[in-house]
Amino acid sequence: MPPYQQDKMLAPIWQKIELQIKHLYQHNSQNGLLLKQHMQINQEQLTFLKKRHSPALYGEHGQTENIVASGYRIKI
Repeated sequence: MPPYQQDKMLAPIWQKIELQIKHLYQHNSQNGLLLKQHMQINQEQLTFLKKRHSPALYGEHGQTENIVASGYRIKI
């Protein structure tokens, strides 16, 4: 038995609250799915960019690195 069913004043208010909660739950679920899809797409794009990103000009110690471009070694 739902709460306030016997109370003529509170019963319709409670029904509206329950309906709003169901409505919000559906929107929250849809937003969660959309967010998950966007996060997956962003991760795929980051992975793609990281694989194709050319190495930095300087190494971790601030020294120049040798870069291989088109089969030629280039010292920068």
